[in-house]
Amino acid sequence: MRQKGWIRCCLFVSICMLTCLYVCKAYGAEEKKPISAGMAMPPFTLQTPASAEEQRYLGLKGGSSFSLSQISGRLVLVEILNVL
Repeated sequence: MRQKGWIRCCLFVSICMLTCLYVCKAYGAEEKKPISAGMAMPPFTLQTPASAEEQRYLGLKGGSSFSLSQISGRLVLVEILNVL
């Protein structure tokens, strides 16, 4: 009886690992080149701040998300941190 439980556990872990490998391969299939100095920032969206004061500071007109081009200002500085 104890051996059947061990076999089931090993089978379950194996299926989970294979599923993870399949999912990781599917999402990681597209190679992305890192951004280097002088390159244009790729388009992306950010969640709109909940605070009305922060929205006013950024010059946003509401909505659930915004892009960098929607920020009113002459210069938008983006700091990117590489955290592992």
